Amino acid sequence: GKVTATVNTGLAPGGTLTPGVPLEGAMVSIPSVPAQGTDANGDYLLATSLPGPFLVSAGIAGGPFFDVTPLQGALLVATATSVPNGSVQVADLALNAMPTEFSTAQANAAFHHDAIRHYAETWVPTFVPFAAQPVLVNAPTPCQSSYSFVTHALTFSAAGGGCPNAAYTTIVDHEFGHGVDDFFGGLTSEALSEATGDIFAMFATGQPIVGQDFYAPGLSLRTGENSLTWPQATTICAS
Repeated sequence: GKVTATVNTGLAPGGTLTPGVPLEGAMVSIPSVPAQGTDANGDYLLATSLPGPFLVSAGIAGGPFFDVTPLQGALLVATATSVPNGSVQVADLALNAMPTEFSTAQANAAFHHDAIRHYAETWVPTFVPFAAQPVLVNAPTPCQSSYSFVTHALTFSAAGGGCPNAAYTTIVDHEFGHGVDDFFGGLTSEALSEATGDIFAMFATGQPIVGQDFYAPGLSLRTGENSLTWPQATTICAS
C-alpha cells in the first residue's frame, strides 16, 4: 500500500494544502507484525502469513528519520482496512485527510524534514542525519522555532501572537540546518549557525526569503539579500 498526506508544500504558511503527497518515513503496522517505514514513494510492504483483512495503521511518530510529536493536539494517525488484490492485501492510508492547524503542522513537519534531509545528504555527502530526530510541533509559546544541541530536537510553535504555526517550509529547513552545523563540530558561533540554517533554507527552496509571512502577511523573518557579513555583523535572529 501507500501512505500519503495533505501538506502545505509551498513557501507561505497560509498556502494551499495539497492532498495525496507521498510521505517517506511514515510507520505502518498491523496487529502482531513489526511496523515498517514507507519508502521515498510512500509505499510499504508488510510480510505476514496471517490471513486478511487487516486493520492497518500509519503514523509519523517513531520513524527512522523523524519522530513527530504534537505538544498540542492529537497524534496524527490514519487507519484503513485492507482489501484483497490478487494474492495480497492492500490498504492506502491518507494522513491529515481532515486538516486542522495542529494536524497540518505534523504532516508539514514530516514532509519538509524529509525534503531538507534529502537536500542535505545530496549536497553534503559526509553529513549523517540524526536517526529518529525528535520534531516537536504546536509548542504553546508563539513566534518561536528552535534546535536543541542537547537532544537534536526541532521545535515549532503553534499559531499565536500574530504569527502562523511555525512548522512550514523554510522554518523547518532553517532549524534542520542547525543540526547540520551541529554534526560538523557543534555550535561555535551562534550568528554563524544562524547563517548556516538560512543557507539551507534559501538554497533548498531556490529563493532568498526565510520565514515568509512569519510575523504577518507580507512581513517575513528575513531575506538573504543583504550586505551583512560575519564576524563583523553580530545580529542574531530569534529562530
